[in-house]
Amino acid sequence: MDLGLKGLKAILVGANGGIGRVVAHVLSAEGCDIAICGRSQDKVDNVLSEVAASGVKTYGEALDVTQVEAVPAFVDKAAEALGGCDIFISFTSTNLGEDTDAAWEAVIQADILPMRRGIAAARPHLAKSDNAAIVCFSSTGAVEEFMGVQPYNALKAAVMNYSSSLAQALAGEGIRVNCITPGPVLTEDGPLAQDPGRHAGLLQRDARQHALGPVHHRRGTRQGGGFRRLARMQGDDRRQHRGRQRLHQAHPVLKFNVPPEDQCGGLQEPPPFCWPTAPSREVGAS
Repeated sequence: MDLGLKGLKAILVGANGGIGRVVAHVLSAEGCDIAICGRSQDKVDNVLSEVAASGVKTYGEALDVTQVEAVPAFVDKAAEALGGCDIFISFTSTNLGEDTDAAWEAVIQADILPMRRGIAAARPHLAKSDNAAIVCFSSTGAVEEFMGVQPYNALKAAVMNYSSSLAQALAGEGIRVNCITPGPVLTEDGPLAQDPGRHAGLLQRDARQHALGPVHHRRGTRQGGGFRRLARMQGDDRRQHRGRQRLHQAHPVLKFNVPPEDQCGGLQEPPPFCWPTAPSREVGAS
């Protein structure tokens, strides 16, 4: 399916792994030029080499997103390198899993402020685009109990409110804003994969409660599972998508170059999230 994205410029903060890496693959497969940043130059270079295989223009650098000027400077350099910015998405996040001042500060510095600073820096570039779009990432932890009382959940709820307000505020400038709200995501390089034994019970419990299916992605194909919906929100029917909160109540499993039937490898009893069983739903569309 051609989503009409060929030639658009996507600036993706923190897309050197996890969900961001998959989105970079999906958008590049649709013909978007891609700029990414992350903490590790090796990981940035790896993703750039992967998406460059689609024949698109790329730009990337390693940086510390908690530094005040880091993300705005990256956005400006990326827009110059790509020739503009049509799509801006921030994927950076952290979660200490505790209700302490340090945990609140950590989420604000590594998740909330890089997103806000990136959006502010991207706005002048987006204002020059005929297809300007911002996508914010929240979490189902914002709308349901998830692993106890913790600032991550509360601040992800703030992202939903912030993106909804931005959608109204920027509509007059022709900039669309939407919010993606995924459940816990098992990726090859994410925190859940670092200790699979510890998280196996969580994965299986949540999968039974919110079975959507995996985000299958294989480089060089047009597969992208649930996160192809994100690309569709930038596509030909883009004017229908503004101010939406899209909930993915699921345990997507992100693996690269792995057949769908092998996506649940590593769990002794693969839960039902290995097969699509329920659609996502949209909340609060304006």
